Amino acid sequence: MATNSYPEKLPLIVLAGGFGTRLQSLDSERPKPMVEINGKPFLYWLIDFWYQQGCRWFILSTGYKSEQIANYPWARSFPDAAFSIFREEKPLGTGGAVRAIYREYPTLQGTLVVNGDTYLSDTVPALSELAAALDGARDAIFAVQNLTQLFDAKPNLVVRGDAVVEEREPGDLFDAGAVLVSRRAVELYVGETPCKLTELLAPAMKLGSVGYSMVPGSCYDIGTPERFRRFEDYLRVISAVTSTAQ
Repeated sequence: MATNSYPEKLPLIVLAGGFGTRLQSLDSERPKPMVEINGKPFLYWLIDFWYQQGCRWFILSTGYKSEQIANYPWARSFPDAAFSIFREEKPLGTGGAVRAIYREYPTLQGTLVVNGDTYLSDTVPALSELAAALDGARDAIFAVQNLTQLFDAKPNLVVRGDAVVEEREPGDLFDAGAVLVSRRAVELYVGETPCKLTELLAPAMKLGSVGYSMVPGSCYDIGTPERFRRFEDYLRVISAVTSTAQ
């Protein structure tokens, strides 16, 4: 899985502020990204995935029970990575959180934004090339999958040619929970907060400056107990394969 394709100094924003209401039957004491799987929080496995691809700066956007995320020993688990905690004082929505983080870090020109409850099974290809596109004609680039790669989700992004133009079901492709976002895309939005990430990017979509890149494998999320168990089974298989290989 390891690769050096992750662009140096590109921060990764993890949207980890959700309440996890639908997972209350499994764990009512932790925020959704901190529910444990195989002895570690889901967020650990998510960070490890991107760490293996070369990311070394993680901005964790938190809200509900933020202290559990902030107090976890991330630096001990990933000693050469930097972790920044951004806490929402009130719910901002996924788009509002990204907008606020860009205001908090005025030198940021581009970030990779990932959902804190979503895990991609395969390495995301050519991240350096995709990030470079943010300096050109693209203001944002979605990682996407097609219908054959999905479990129980539906395509939700409408595309025309090589551009994402709208979020709507039924769509053409599925938002796989990772999107490169430029400062220009964020500053094009002049609407209200809270807002969703797709709402934040809507003005750039209207300009035709939001692209997409197909990613391999499957997309796991832990939004419901059933989906949580599915990822748990996947992680069990992967751990067994890794142990055998060693």
